[in-house]
Amino acid sequence: MNAIEQRVAYYVERLQGDASEDAFHGLIECPPQAIPAIIDSYDSADCADTKATIIEVLGHFRNSQAIDLLKKTLADSDPKIWKPSLDSLVSIGEEALEALKNSLRNECSNVKMEYIAEAIEQIQLAPKTGKG
Repeated sequence: MNAIEQRVAYYVERLQGDASEDAFHGLIECPPQAIPAIIDSYDSADCADTKATIIEVLGHFRNSQAIDLLKKTLADSDPKIWKPSLDSLVSIGEEALEALKNSLRNECSNVKMEYIAEAIEQIQLAPKTGKG
């Protein structure tokens, strides 16, 4: 395990408990090279709150490396998981549009469809960032 992976593991372990806020900030202050380790930590997280926080952390990076995981978590039936996934995809912006459009086509829940459609609209109306 390299230093970045150790740092991510340290903070992910502390997402539950008294140090959760410090752990959250520790994760969002990691360098972008930590994104793969943060993504990997999602599957080993053992509670929905930790998973939701990891998703939120990924949104702070606004990096397309997280799109595949966020597409998967957007399909989750638990709003505690899919809502931060949607927010994180919106944070990523234009690079996430295709994933959101595919999710909209595959979604059965009318409520979630409305959220996804609104997210697509937010991205389309946002000023262009010059990314991608």
